[in-house]
Amino acid sequence: MRSTQSGRGPILVAGVGLGVALGAALGMFVLAPNTPGFGPSADTAAHSEAPAGEPEGPDTVEEDSAAAANDAVAAVAPALVANSLNQRPVIILRAEPADPQVATEIGELSAQAGAIDAGAITLTEKFFDPAAAEELDNIVAETLPEVATSPGEMVANALLLDPDTAEPRVAPDKRAEILTSLREAGFIDYEDGTILPAQGIIVLTGGAADNTVAGAQSEFAFALDSGGAAVVVAGPFEDADDGALAAVRSGDTPVSTVDTANESWAQISTVLALAEQIGGGFGHYGVADNADATIPSPEPEGEAQ
Repeated sequence: MRSTQSGRGPILVAGVGLGVALGAALGMFVLAPNTPGFGPSADTAAHSEAPAGEPEGPDTVEEDSAAAANDAVAAVAPALVANSLNQRPVIILRAEPADPQVATEIGELSAQAGAIDAGAITLTEKFFDPAAAEELDNIVAETLPEVATSPGEMVANALLLDPDTAEPRVAPDKRAEILTSLREAGFIDYEDGTILPAQGIIVLTGGAADNTVAGAQSEFAFALDSGGAAVVVAGPFEDADDGALAAVRSGDTPVSTVDTANESWAQISTVLALAEQIGGGFGHYGVADNADATIPSPEPEGEAQ
């Protein structure tokens, strides 16, 4: 489901354009969704050893193969994403209780893709808690009433570059006021002096308590998209079945998604999906049934936007 978006303005980036080497390399290593380490019951494929004196069974061989494949993909990942986000400011928003290690790994891979580190923010569980919605709405009304009507719109204005001018949407002091207010109220957490206005946003989900929270996370991603961001929502395999990824994929807003985000190949897909978003396209990637493909298709040479 790759389509074209408008409105990115003067900060468009060329298409991914990584050539046939990408497809060939990942084709060697990306396994089917039912292979151990790449499906709904797996986190990271681990090496398993048969008891001493017993031959390795089929399950052990498959697990070892999956672990080796993941290691191989991780080894070539920097070359596969090189320059795909060159000089594009990218921020990572991790919605608790999504795995912080996955956020770190995707952040590192984004840097290897040439992205400017625009910071990382943790969205606490309180941010999407219906019981705290009124308190969050009050912060919106107090800090940015003239342009924002929802928490997602407020965060979009605080974090994003304007797609038409490539300038920050709000002044630095206003951005600091918004972020400080949210942190003091327990809605977010971040390190001082690390947050810059961004062009691309990766939202990491996982472990949402119920459909209400998953729905709130998807609406938040839609609000970021409407604010002019290139948005990719990435999460675990199960989120594609009953979580934020499923909610985004069932909508009609051009926000990209990637499932099975704990795996190296999916982290490559996440970085490339963000590059595709910045270039004006979108898609749903991974191994779940509601994904369009495993990875974004590289643009043929000479056809980059």
